[in-house]
Amino acid sequence: MILYYDSQGRENQGILNDIPMQRNFWDCGVHICMYALYVCKNYTYNFTDKNMPAIRARIKSEILENKIQLPTPVKNTIILKTAHKNVLLYESAKRSQASVKFPEDRRNAECTTIATYVIAALSIYDHSAITQLSHIMNSIIIKGDEYYVNCRKHFPNSHRYLASDELLTQIIIDHKFIDVDINRLPMEYVKKWGFLFMDHWKTVAFTVKSLSSGFLKKPCFFLFNSHRVDRDNLSTKISNLKAGSSRLFLCRTIDSLDKLLLLNHNMDNSIWQVYPIKVDKK
Repeated sequence: MILYYDSQGRENQGILNDIPMQRNFWDCGVHICMYALYVCKNYTYNFTDKNMPAIRARIKSEILENKIQLPTPVKNTIILKTAHKNVLLYESAKRSQASVKFPEDRRNAECTTIATYVIAALSIYDHSAITQLSHIMNSIIIKGDEYYVNCRKHFPNSHRYLASDELLTQIIIDHKFIDVDINRLPMEYVKKWGFLFMDHWKTVAFTVKSLSSGFLKKPCFFLFNSHRVDRDNLSTKISNLKAGSSRLFLCRTIDSLDKLLLLNHNMDNSIWQVYPIKVDKK
């Protein structure tokens, strides 16, 4: 699949918008050269339109010297500490399910479908790929919303907030058919599973993953919250549409995962449930 990079960000479903934008009518060629370089090197974008004069000068020097000067890449994974012990902020999206880009009738109602979609997506993209390509994080929110629309079409009489048995069991991601087996009790190795945590006001997803480098070699937990939350997974005020975004957190222990899951949960008689999801790639 060829991704369509447009530095002017014009409306088109085939265009990637989560890239450095062009603010004039004469830097398009420079942007295209930079897109090509960063895609080939798998770099995270770290330039803006304000860097164009310096980049033009560098390209001129490269032409004269017949040698490409590689930019200093941004570290792809910037893991931030949070206020919670053994919990790190692994990545953030640029939007959440509360985005004004979604129709009001389904805004903030798609958390169960987005959580299910992210479990399927994490079975295809490893966590390093998600941080290297930030548009994947934003795509998860958009595609999870589309998954919500498809589920509502199949269950037109369902409540605005879908139940686990109203989720379609097949998802298409990057032209791959992904089967999601919901509510089946896990009898196999737990790392092959994802989980939905549902309480009275939200659904989030978590998975178990072993990373291959550094201090994260031991199995750890990834929690994805599609709601508008801050870097500590605390809900931001609904009235402030610019605050917070969807976040991917890394929990280094089961205790830290428990605390993050129960954050903002009313410790009364409010129920919460965990649904296992088995993902099969075709």
